Amino acid sequence: MGANLIYIDPYLPNLIVRRASSLYMRAGIKSISMDDVTDECGISKKTLYRCFDKEGLINEVIKQHTQVFEARIKKL
Repeated sequence: MGANLIYIDPYLPNLIVRRASSLYMRAGIKSISMDDVTDECGISKKTLYRCFDKEGLINEVIKQHTQVFEARIKKL
């Protein structure tokens, strides 16, 4: 028997991070649940957790914001 492979759109993690980032900026990290993120992205909780757990999502949002900030500083 073959393994059950689950296809995840390669753009989905980036979409999740962008939308979660927007939610976090509006309401604060502590105020946003994973249900809020799934609603904003139009995906199921199962799909979200295939990409990120809560801590992983927060870390990725922070990482991406840090990279943007560092790039802007280098241009100064």
